Amino acid sequence: MLRKMKTESVPQTSSITTRWWWIRHAPVINPDGTIYGAMDLPCHTDMVDEFAHLAESLPITPHWLISPLQRTQQTADAILNSPHGARHGKPELRVIPELIEQSHGKWETYSWNDYYAARGDRPRHPFWAADADEEIEGGESYYAASARAHRAIDALTQEYQGHDIVMVGHGGIIRSAVAHALGLSPERALTFQILNLSLTRIDYRIEADGRQFSRVITLNRTLGPPPMSYDQRYAPKTEKV
Repeated sequence: MLRKMKTESVPQTSSITTRWWWIRHAPVINPDGTIYGAMDLPCHTDMVDEFAHLAESLPITPHWLISPLQRTQQTADAILNSPHGARHGKPELRVIPELIEQSHGKWETYSWNDYYAARGDRPRHPFWAADADEEIEGGESYYAASARAHRAIDALTQEYQGHDIVMVGHGGIIRSAVAHALGLSPERALTFQILNLSLTRIDYRIEADGRQFSRVITLNRTLGPPPMSYDQRYAPKTEKV
């Protein structure tokens, strides 16, 4: 005989979820292809379709964050001024200094060829300028950049608990945020790919009993056609002979 379940006896619990919507800034204006790291270079803002896709896909929230670098503000402004941007109103863009990109110190302004030549026979990192633990003269290691980013993420997650947060930021810091959510090392963080104008969403959840969880909902998602590389979009065209 089948016994009817007493569904009313099942305890009901609630949780609080804080959602981070990370967007990497648009491609920088960097015709010489130099290492720019934390340099304050502007970005291209002519990718109307990509900005409109982002504006349509992001939640309505007053909590918009940027770094101190102009390319993040220019990208946020382009999203908000796109065809679907009006739905977001005019949110204040709060600057978070701790979420600035890693500084590559003395290597910034070097071309990649000059950089590798200056480092001699030192092994090349497959995905980044240097190993995560390498201290860079005049700059910082990726471990150090990750540590400050993690502290800021934890503090802001607590401050905006239960809300949506849109953060227009940098590739290195978004990689760090993903690794932080998954409990991975900074070196492992560098294996993630984060494209310009891609969306990464990370949720932080607190259960009624106090347990805390984080998970990655979306990683490196490009909305609409993936943004062209600098060379594809802006490099001078040459005639084939």
